[in-house]
Amino acid sequence: HLELLRGDTERASDLFCRSARLFNEIGDQGGVGESLEGLAAVSAATGGMDEAALVLGTARHARERSMSKTFPHDRALIEGWLDEAQRAVGEERWAVLLEQGGAMDIAAALELVGHGRE
Repeated sequence: HLELLRGDTERASDLFCRSARLFNEIGDQGGVGESLEGLAAVSAATGGMDEAALVLGTARHARERSMSKTFPHDRALIEGWLDEAQRAVGEERWAVLLEQGGAMDIAAALELVGHGRE
């Protein structure tokens, strides 16, 4: 989260992607969800509003599978970007994209944000 707050979206994206892959390898879906939430915020911060919603949908699905919740501190760090993305996309489209993202697997979400072949 620190790199995103510093404005280094490329580094933040790389770190969130690496984290998502590692958490997925060890079966920690809560960690996958947290990492994908960060990637969704990076997408929103860089203008990828549709991608932000899709990746957030995948993150929420991972969280549901693990029955984990976003920590209030983490939510506070990313919600500004995600709220902006939701306003830009519109409520209806946002809901559709979240649902579509929930049906995506982790590899597809990473591919969407440019980290599919690492």
